[in-house]
Formats: sequence, structure tokens, C-alpha cells
Amino acid sequence: MFEPGQAYLYTTYDYSLLGAIIESVSGGSFETYMRENIWTPLDMANTSFERKDMDRSNKADLYLKLGLHFIKSPRTNLFVKYAGGGIQSTASDLLKFGQAILDNTLIDSATLDLMIDERYNKKENGLYVFGWHMRKDRRAGRILEHGGSQSGCSSFLRIYLDQKVVSVVLTNSFNSDNEVYLLAKELAEIGCADNIATFKPKFKSKVNASLFSAYAGRYTFKEDVINIFSKDGALYSQKNQYPPLECFPMNDSTYFFRYINHGIEFRDKETLVYHGNSKDTYVKIN
Repeated sequence: MFEPGQAYLYTTYDYSLLGAIIESVSGGSFETYMRENIWTPLDMANTSFERKDMDRSNKADLYLKLGLHFIKSPRTNLFVKYAGGGIQSTASDLLKFGQAILDNTLIDSATLDLMIDERYNKKENGLYVFGWHMRKDRRAGRILEHGGSQSGCSSFLRIYLDQKVVSVVLTNSFNSDNEVYLLAKELAEIGCADNIATFKPKFKSKVNASLFSAYAGRYTFKEDVINIFSKDGALYSQKNQYPPLECFPMNDSTYFFRYINHGIEFRDKETLVYHGNSKDTYVKIN
């Protein structure tokens, strides 16, 4: 255990406890509270608790992604997870939710600023603020984001607070976290295109692939960790909890990512420099 603001530990059970507190204070069910205070005011007509006996003719079939193959997902009853899960929605409804955050319809600006204040939120890798991952992009400003997955589906929601852009990606397949993250990122970049400069490096078509094994390994800088590995003849970089990104070469030592304006530069076989929101030097560890 630790004092609030001194450490970070993610657990879904905390949200189940929060739901119980809301029920105790409001005197009603968590579902009723959500419907009366969030879903109905925001016209989120297609958002509700998922119930096993609920009949929705237009609901997507769910699948499990195993490599390049998809198999039908078994039926689940996720209602038992509330308030840590078990809610079904649509992309359009989640866009309404994100817009309400930008418009301060649900939370006034002073409260939101307090919720995302870095002084009160600590995490080993990055920043986690009251239910959201938050980061600062040197071009786009503050970004709130979160992904989710369960049997049969994967999702990602991004809210660009300073650019006033929201992107949502939902897919009816489990184990598609990488795809929904990258697509949500690319869609948001399109929405921000008029306000931020987009850097488009020239990629080299071929590179000495024998270098990949030498570059592979875990690199650290402060509390961040980057895992470099090769797969199917390509080089990949995975930073902290984010999905791995393919590294596209500008030359034998410098690589950029197609979906984000970041890159890495190998100074030698034991050191890399990460070019992102800042210029950070990582050292390989065993």
C-alpha cells in the first residue's frame, strides 16, 4: 500500500469498488447512474450494460485473432465485471463522450486540470491520470488515451485536449490491440493535420539486415524501457506498454516509425537515441 500520488498500481477491482461507492452515495444502481448522468444527457443511445439475454440484431459477431487466422469467440457474460467492464457501446457514442470531455460538458475545466495534474499522478512508465494514460506530444500537446480488450474485441480512444480532436477505433476481434492503436493514432493525425506540421522522412528501401541481431535487446533511460527485436526480416521497437512499431530505415543506423513522428538512432551496438518529444539516450541492458 502507498499514499495517494506516491506510486502507481493498475487494478480493475478499484473500478468495481468505485461503482459500489457510487451506488451507495446515489442510492441506485450503477447502471441507472450511468444512464441518467452520462449516456442519456450525451445521447449515447447505443451504450448500455452487456447482458447475456440481450437481443441485438445489429450486434457484430466476435472473433479471436490468432496470427492471420480468426476463430469465433465464445459467448461471454461481462455484466458481472461492472463497474470495471461489461459496458457495450459504438464508435459514434464514444465520439460523443470524447467531445463532452473537450467541451467540459461532463467535467468542468478546473476539475479536469486537477485530474490530469502530473503532481498527483505517478507511474513507472509514463503518466496515468485517474483512468487515462496521458502524454504530451511536442506538436499536438496533451493527449488522453486508453485501450481496452476482452474476449472478441479490441478498442482504442484518443482525446487531443489542445487540438480538440477525438478518435475512436473498435474492432470485433481480440488480440488486435496493435492495429487499433495505430489506426486511432493515424486518424487523429489526420484530424490535427491543419494545426501541426507532419514530418515525412524518406525511407531507404533496403538495409543491412544482419545489423538487426546486433541492435536487438532491451534499452533503458530513467524508467522507460525500449525492446528492439527483429521479426520476418523487419526491425521492431516496443516502448513500455505500447504496441510494437515497425522501424523503417533512413540508413543503416537511423530508423523512423510510419505512424508517429518519432524515430530511433543507433549510435553503436549498445546505445540508441530516441527522437520523440525529446532526445533521450538509452543504454542496452542484459
